[in-house]
Amino acid sequence: MSKELHGAVIQLDHKLLLEMLDFKGGEIRRIYTDDAYFIPNHCNILIEHPDLPVVPPAEMARPITPAYTKYFGENGGLISIERTNPPKGG
Repeated sequence: MSKELHGAVIQLDHKLLLEMLDFKGGEIRRIYTDDAYFIPNHCNILIEHPDLPVVPPAEMARPITPAYTKYFGENGGLISIERTNPPKGG
């Protein structure tokens, strides 16, 4: 007996994804996984946004891992998530 495979290609609007990541107003340039530099359970999202580091000409964007703070209500339910690093308006 074989196990069933459940899956789909998830399609998200760029604006929704940027809002979820707390980079509203930015531009997504590319979403990919990097087989040459394999990190399990990670994907790369190339984003252009003023809160991110400057990319000098002829150089590649450096990888960063944003930090987020989660806010929970008294009942333990998630209220909101806010990006704390890189700082907003930086």
